Formats: sequence, C-alpha cells, structure tokens
Amino acid sequence: MYPVLFSIAGVPVYSWGLFFALGFLAATLFVLRRAGSAGISGPAVLDLGVLVLLGAVAGARLLFVLLNWHRYLPDPAAIFGLREGGISGLSFHGGLVGGFLAGWLYARRRRLPAGVLANIVAPALALGYAITKVGCFLNGDDYGTLTVVPWAVTTWMAPGLRHPVQLYDAALNLLLFAGLWHRLRRPLRPPWSVFALYLAGYSLIRFATEFFRDGPRLWGTWLTLAQLVSLVGMAAGAAVWLHLVRRRGAAAGEVGV
Repeated sequence: MYPVLFSIAGVPVYSWGLFFALGFLAATLFVLRRAGSAGISGPAVLDLGVLVLLGAVAGARLLFVLLNWHRYLPDPAAIFGLREGGISGLSFHGGLVGGFLAGWLYARRRRLPAGVLANIVAPALALGYAITKVGCFLNGDDYGTLTVVPWAVTTWMAPGLRHPVQLYDAALNLLLFAGLWHRLRRPLRPPWSVFALYLAGYSLIRFATEFFRDGPRLWGTWLTLAQLVSLVGMAAGAAVWLHLVRRRGAAAGEVGV
C-alpha cells in the first residue's frame, strides 16, 4: 500500500495525487496567464483543461492496459480501477496522445487556433510534469536503478540504494519549461513550433533518464519500450520543427523559428 502523506477528515491524501493536482493547477494557471494575449478566453481555457485532463487519463490508462493486457485477462473489471497506486497504472505517453487529441478536437470545435494554443500549452506540460514527478519521488514508485552515488535514496517498493530518477526527471523538465517559456516570449514563433520543441525535448529527457530507471529491457538489449517511443517522439518533434523552419525561411527569406 502506498504511504499516506497526510489525512483530511480521515480521508488519506497520497503524494502522487496531491502533486498531480498541484501540477495540473500550475499548468492551468500558466495557460490562463498567456492565453489572453492570443485572444483565447479564460472560460475556454478552463473547458480545455478539463477535457485535456480527461483525455490524458483515458489515454494513459488505455495504453497501460494494452501494454499489460495479461494482467487484466483474469479480471477485466480491474481495467477501470485506478487505485493501483501512484503512476504505476498509467502511461505518460498514452496520456500525452490522449490529451493532445482531446485538445485538438476541442480547438476545432470552438474554432480556436490549435497551433497557437499548442505553443502556449507546451511549457505548461513541462511544468506540470516536473511537479508531478516530485509526487512520484515521495510516493516511492517509478524508482531508479541500484547505485552507490552519494545522493542515492531508498524506496519501500524495492531493496537497496537507488538513483532518485524521479528528481532527475523533475529537474530536467523544469529546465525544459524555462527554455520553452523563453521561446514562447519571442515574437517569431509559428504555430506548433514551441509544441514541436516540447515533444522533441521531453522525448530526449525521457530517453536519457530511462537509463537510470529500474524496469524491463526489450529483447535482451539496454533499451526500454519508453525509449523506443521516445525515439519516435524526438524524430516527430524535430521533423515538425525543421518543416516550420524551412517554410518560414521560404516565405520570409530568413532561417529561424
């Protein structure tokens, strides 16, 4: 059972849930602050946030179940149970796809500039993810590999001293947030360009930190499934960004996005 951070009126509060909520709140406030300059109303942002959250949870759960289908064959009803603890019952890559689809469909329905909105949301995703990973660290899940580095930590889920890989993720995503925010404030930022940088940047971070995360490797190699997906994410993000660079250069006679 996951450790209880504290209780309110007898109701246990777990660190992952709390920090996930804090991350979602911080991300929403960031988008609210920036959306007005793009002509997007506050109520539209709040509606978007709710739909993206629902889409992200559904996508994260769906991908996790598909990747671990053998767990649910004996008890299919367990698919709808999210109390497996922490992040262990969810997949971030699935959440990213589900949240993206929900946001894109909402933008189309409301006739909002999807590319501009994606640029604003991109730094918020990095910020929210960084905060959530602190909750993972306090929860003890998603832990690192065995190590003897001076900053090694213990976790109740596995024996031995381990890399605090959750904090590596948090720190690197905070740096990504700072870089994307700086990029967002620049005057030349074509639609989708900041989001493309987020996709490539997050995928690069995830690929690197997977080396320090305890988990199964594929086919006897040193690669994990998340690293293979991250390679696809890096390629997709880089391809979109380079396409925007070339298109803007062709249209304005300059190179740079």
